[in-house]
Amino acid sequence: MGDMGDIFNAMREDSKIRRSHNSKNSMRLLKESGFKFQLLSENGPHVRIGCFDFWASTGLFCSRDGKSKGRGVLNLLRELRRNANM
Repeated sequence: MGDMGDIFNAMREDSKIRRSHNSKNSMRLLKESGFKFQLLSENGPHVRIGCFDFWASTGLFCSRDGKSKGRGVLNLLRELRRNANM
């Protein structure tokens, strides 16, 4: 394979590893947070927590009404705490 193919394959492998680490760390933080959540997908967790859907491998979250979205488990937890105080 050419140099560009090798670079692309290395980038793809790095991306898989990064998503796996993100997923594990995000799920750990969710469990430690005390918020109850529901797993909606077995591989590459799609989680429903409060009024939000969260994809742990990419960090994407969005409210079920579509009014709020963002990235990162810490930002999601901040939104959940803010909504809990309302």
